[in-house]
Amino acid sequence: MAETQPAPTAATLADIKPIELRASTIKTNNYPVDLSAVLKLVEDQNLLIAQSRKTTEIQQNRLRQQQVSLLPNITASYSENWQIGQQRFISGSQGGFVSGSSGSSGGSGSGSSGGSRRSSSSGGAQQFVQTQLGASWTLYPGGRNIYQILAAKRRKVSSDFSLKETYQEQLAQAAQDYYKLLAAYQQKGVVIRSIVDAQEQVKLNQAKVKVGKGIPLDLSRAKTTFAQQQSNLVQAESALLQAEQTLLNRLNLDPTIHLVPNEMDALKKPLVPETLSAETLIGHALKTHPAIHSGEEELKALGYDYKTVRSDLIPSITLQTYMRGSGTELTDLQRSTSSGLSINANLLQNMGLMVPLQMQEKKKLIQQKVLAQQALVRDVESQVMIAFLNSENYESAMDAATQAVASAQDSYDLAVGRFQAGYGINVDVLDAQAQLATARSTLAQAVLNYNQAQVQLVQALGMANPSALIQGIQWQGTVTHGK
Repeated sequence: MAETQPAPTAATLADIKPIELRASTIKTNNYPVDLSAVLKLVEDQNLLIAQSRKTTEIQQNRLRQQQVSLLPNITASYSENWQIGQQRFISGSQGGFVSGSSGSSGGSGSGSSGGSRRSSSSGGAQQFVQTQLGASWTLYPGGRNIYQILAAKRRKVSSDFSLKETYQEQLAQAAQDYYKLLAAYQQKGVVIRSIVDAQEQVKLNQAKVKVGKGIPLDLSRAKTTFAQQQSNLVQAESALLQAEQTLLNRLNLDPTIHLVPNEMDALKKPLVPETLSAETLIGHALKTHPAIHSGEEELKALGYDYKTVRSDLIPSITLQTYMRGSGTELTDLQRSTSSGLSINANLLQNMGLMVPLQMQEKKKLIQQKVLAQQALVRDVESQVMIAFLNSENYESAMDAATQAVASAQDSYDLAVGRFQAGYGINVDVLDAQAQLATARSTLAQAVLNYNQAQVQLVQALGMANPSALIQGIQWQGTVTHGK
């Protein structure tokens, strides 16, 4: 005899309450944002961009220091001396001058045997004043100062390109972070819809059990699915908070702020014309990418560093002139002037070996930079190619995911209808529900992947600016700009 199943109690028939997400209650201040607002905040508040701006200011200051090094050096001095007491000793044919602090008359001394000695002394203080004004100007520094100025100028330009690179990188990263946040909200929405569907199945099975047409096992399975979707909601909320914190950190905002996108639908955002080939995009990137230009300017600066060291082998010519005054009164000085021309060379510094060794070191640095520049070019080419291929692949995946969602929705609606009419089984409904949730999640991820690939492509092209990241780039022949 078959075992009779116990009748469901009120407790087993009670609806499962949604789980309480405690982390959501911590952040109380909602901050609505869209991509335009995010990019504006990056421009104004990103700390890495601010640091890069300071680097350009430092390089500008160094350039000015090198420029003022061409100006003459002016020196001035003034001194006053007082002499108290004076004695002179004469011994034979030899004499000497001795100064002391005694102002009294008389004195004593000793000399060689057989010689006569005389001494004299005088009291009172005597003042001596000395002044000097000088100027020196290196007329021809052997090229050193000129090359140092040119090197500083190249490094200033290089830092400008580095600032542009940092600016574009942070804009692109912020756009990707925004799309991650948007996708996290989209994923949370998918889970919530799945929870609603699962809760409806729980209620439907409860109703069938009450009237004796349902199976308690189906009710138990429906509740299990509902609990699993609640667990998925916790994971989705955790991913959302992580994406939110990443974007808050990049925007330099208070971590307690709750970012809420103005748009909640993850939509396809094409930024680069699909008609362009990978070869065209790579060729353009090599002409416009700020990192490549920055490296080229640094390479030029290293070339001037080499010429700076080499200039030590060339004599430098310096003009010097001085005006002096000396006497007992400031108003009555004996004045004199002097001028001269000096030629200096470091041909024998450290036995003449130091400069050649320094020149050899500079050559090695130039060769090292050339290799680094070649690696950078390959890296830019690779970034463009990867972003281009990812855009193609993710676009195909997005189309397939869209069809999968439509098919899964039809299957779910059919399974629910059959189950309500008494022709289907609950397992088919649960399977269809799981497939629909998976299809929705896959579509949201595909849209995120495509949008991020487009942002990466814009960045790899060296064209990441707010207009290009929001509206896309407009390509006219070899000229590109934001729409």
